Amino acid sequence: IDLEGEVTCFTKDSPQNVAWVGARITRNDSINPGFLRASNMSGSDLWFRVRGAGGNSKETRVSAPGFSGDEGVRSAGDYCKKQTWEANDAGTFVVVQGTLGIFP
Repeated sequence: IDLEGEVTCFTKDSPQNVAWVGARITRNDSINPGFLRASNMSGSDLWFRVRGAGGNSKETRVSAPGFSGDEGVRSAGDYCKKQTWEANDAGTFVVVQGTLGIFP
């Protein structure tokens, strides 16, 4: 996956140490066919969620990106407003190199 975007929304739940990020894709240099759909191209929305280490988690976690139309979500703004988080961090992956910080 090789995507770049401009952040259009960011919401957080500080007590839970989680955040939702949405962006408009500005560049897609991916070579994986799974990321070459029309909804993955420049001008489309993408989003993901993160959990920072601390609070209820000892690990930094991030979800795979979602794109316009995925899971019934129309836009990055809608995703940030919904603030969906699955139980037991389902659908997220441990960040093994680097870290993410979520600050109040």
